[in-house]
Formats: sequence, C-alpha cells, structure tokens
Amino acid sequence: MRRVQVTYLNLTNSQDNMKKLLLISLTLFGTFTFDYSFAANTKSKVYLTKDIPSFEKYCYEQINKVRQQHGMGPLKMWPQLSDCAREHSLNMAMGKCPCGHEGFDERAKEMRNFAHLSSFGENVAYSFGYKDPVMVAVKGWMESKGHRENILADFEETGIGVSITKDGKFYITQLFSKCR
Repeated sequence: MRRVQVTYLNLTNSQDNMKKLLLISLTLFGTFTFDYSFAANTKSKVYLTKDIPSFEKYCYEQINKVRQQHGMGPLKMWPQLSDCAREHSLNMAMGKCPCGHEGFDERAKEMRNFAHLSSFGENVAYSFGYKDPVMVAVKGWMESKGHRENILADFEETGIGVSITKDGKFYITQLFSKCR
C-alpha cells in the first residue's frame, strides 16, 4: 500500500531561495534548542547547524506522543528512512524541488532496496516565523485528513529530516513504512 498526502502549502522557487540555504546533519541526538547558530560553508553555500538533529528528535517525540494519545504504539526510528527524508528536505530548502511530494515514488523505490515494504507514506511541512516550527508542523498535519491518516496509520517505522534556510525557513519531511 502507498500513502501520500499532497501538502496544502504553496511556495515559489527562486534563485534567491537557493542562495539562502540551510542545513542537515546525519545523526539523531542532542537536546532540543532553538539556537540559530549557523556556520557558513562558503564553497557550497550550505549552512549547517548543530541543532537540526534536535529538531528531528523533537518532531519524532511529538509524533509518538500524538500516536500514544490515540492508543497507538510508537514508531521506531529507521536511520535509512531519516537519511532519505533529510535529502528531500534539503532539496526543498535549496529550491531543487517545490515543497511537496515531488519524487515520492523514487523515495519509495529507494527504501524498498533496504527492506520489503508493504506500505510507505510521507508528510511534508514548511514553517516560517513561528516560535515552535515543529509543533506548528505537527499540529498542521493533525488538522489535515491525509497527513493525520499517515500519522495514525499502522506504520511501524519512521524517518524524519529537517532543513532550515539561513533566514529561518523550516522544511520537514517525515517518511513512514511498514515492512512485510
């Protein structure tokens, strides 16, 4: 089974957005903080922050909290799924693709190289100008029928990727899977 919900956010891409970049870390650890300390890598024009894993962990915790409130078990974090989610969030932040589900089929196929999946889903969010952008994303997903269905479905694993542009725009991808 394949689940996808088209995001209700509309963004325009421009070269300015590509230049005002952000982003990623490949591990999930640390404590949650909103410290926007960016270190520029001038060669690649990518900005890295040590806090991205904290945002990913916080999102993971909030999703499992919501699932628990609805009588569901927690999702297990799957590192390969998180890597795939991070790549999509980065691509959106860099303007390589619009904010949404472009490339979903390719991500599903890539994950099927790691395991025999019976179902695969994706939620995507964009958040800007909020004190708690992760909670805004989770709340928005829970208020959207398709996103909510993904969160409360019988998926077993998840992966979360966050990218943040230099000017503070958050791109969040959450992937879901269930193995056969």
